Amino acid sequence: MKWGILALLLLPCVGLGQPYPSPGNVGSQPSDFSRHLLTLPNEQQWQGVLGINPNGKLVAGSNVNLQAGSGFTIINAVAGTNTNALALFISTNGNLAHNATIIQQAHGFTNTPSIVEGVLVCITNDNNFVVGQEFNCAYALGYNSGGALLGPAFNTIADGTNVYLIQSGAFQVEMVTPSSFAFSPITLTNWQAKVYARP
Repeated sequence: MKWGILALLLLPCVGLGQPYPSPGNVGSQPSDFSRHLLTLPNEQQWQGVLGINPNGKLVAGSNVNLQAGSGFTIINAVAGTNTNALALFISTNGNLAHNATIIQQAHGFTNTPSIVEGVLVCITNDNNFVVGQEFNCAYALGYNSGGALLGPAFNTIADGTNVYLIQSGAFQVEMVTPSSFAFSPITLTNWQAKVYARP
């Protein structure tokens, strides 16, 4: 009889172990995550609940979307198949050229990127811009030789394989420059182009 009662008391404890912590348990972990291995099962989406220090490791299964919430950063993520671990594609720089595709590079994502941004990178100080500064191509305007506005000087394009940055045949490219806060022409040889993309 005593053994029967003991078995009944132990029965609720059987099978309650979890192979991975639930979102509610993540917040109760020690502040030092360096010795904790967090494994997510397939087809799970955890958003804004993950934090890990540079010595920790985050492992995701197939089709897991990892997104860092406010104040958190995903570091040293080991992604499974079709996993988005805040992936970022950055192209190599391309030289500016009239009527040309400046950049055409494979982004490596499984689908067409949802976010694509082209920038101009200053490589020689120019018109109040300094080396290393970047300017969003979407706000660069093109003018013909007579000074008439033609429209945007650049355009970014993406498909399932590549990202592209094309430059129009505009005679002159102008951007709002620091300090002057007005559109002013730039010297094209002082700039290169680059593309950022996210899946």
